[in-house]
Formats: sequence, structure tokens, C-alpha cells
Amino acid sequence: MRILLIEDNESNAYLAQFLLERRGHHVDVAPTGGEGVGLARTTDYDLVLLDLRLPDGDGFSVCEQIKSTRPSLPVGMITSTYATAQGRQDGLACGADAYLIEPVPADRLVQVIRRFLDPGTTVTDAEAWIVTDDRGVMVEISGPGHRLLNLSARGALGRNLPAFFAGERHQVFGDIARALDGHVAQRDAQIRPRDRRPFTVAYEICREPAIGASAVPRLRWTLEPIKSDTPH
Repeated sequence: MRILLIEDNESNAYLAQFLLERRGHHVDVAPTGGEGVGLARTTDYDLVLLDLRLPDGDGFSVCEQIKSTRPSLPVGMITSTYATAQGRQDGLACGADAYLIEPVPADRLVQVIRRFLDPGTTVTDAEAWIVTDDRGVMVEISGPGHRLLNLSARGALGRNLPAFFAGERHQVFGDIARALDGHVAQRDAQIRPRDRRPFTVAYEICREPAIGASAVPRLRWTLEPIKSDTPH
């Protein structure tokens, strides 16, 4: 598969290129947004990985330019600068298909790439979403969400989601606090479903837009099982 990496930081570009090429992908690197847009328009790529802080502009406008001519080309944004719920909303509004906060664990990056490059995998198949209140109590849950926790949809509501993270609840509550402050929190963590062995998921937490001045804060969680892709 052919991937375009738009990244001006040489160290970050080298590490990402090394990781992806070890897994059999061909990677072209563009150090500026202008060069990346030109390559995306003239080369048949399967995926674009896009840094948001570039020397000739920001990745939001680059994504819009790419999507204007290649609307079906998947774009994954990677950032440490715009690690906020508003930044994520802006990225998705520009047409991004994924929004990742640096540093991105290797298995997480590979999982995201697999989702876009494997025609048999879709976001709906892989991800689960759960909405909680500001304490982590579940108030809404998708079908994949309650299956991931091995609970019925009705049985999941009212339960505390952080309690399912075996031995990592301190970090999870820290991420909840960050999300309530308007940031996007992302982490790989061990989750323990009911009556099943624990496994690793990548989760993202962000605050939902408030509806009304007195609305209780709500958090949207996206969870995706991580399959190790370490070569032997």
C-alpha cells in the first residue's frame, strides 16, 4: 500500500516511515503542505498521514485542499499542538477520517492504517462509543460498546466505565479531567469486560458540546481493540 506522510519534523518522519515500511507499505514524505497537496493530486495514494503544524500553513487547509480533489482518499491527522475537542471537531469538519494525538503508540498507528487499507474493515465494525457523565457513569452506549464490555445495553447504563479498566483507573480519571477541560485524551489501556479476560483497547475521550447553560458535562468515549502487529 502507498502512503503519503506530510511531516516537516525529520525525526518524526523518519520514525513513522521506518515503522510503516517494516510492515510492507511504501511511504513518500512531503515536508510542506504545498508539496503534500501536489503529490496527493498527482499520485495514487491509499492513505495520507498529515501533521497539523507545517512550515507553510496548517494541516486543516491542507486536508481541505486534498479532499476537494480526492474526496475518497482517507486522511489521518496527527497533532500535539491542537489536542483539544475543538481541534478535533475542526479536523473532522475539514474532512479528516481520523484524529490522533501525539505521541501515537506504534500499535495504534498500525491499527488505524489497517482500518483504512483493509477493505473488509470499517469504523463501525472496529469501534465502540459510549457516552458518560463527568464521573464516568454510562448514560448511552452503542451496540459494539456493550458487546465490548460483555454487557447488555440496559445492563451497561448506570455503571461506572473506569471500573472496567484493570489497574489503570488512576490514569483514566486523569484523562477524564483533561477531557472536561476541553482536551482530547487518547491512551492504550487494558480493559476487563465482565466474565472475560482483559485485553488492550485504544480509547479517546472528548467533551460533548453543551446543550443549554446548565447542562451537565457529558463525555464521549471511543474504544477500539488493539491487535498487536509486532513482526517476528
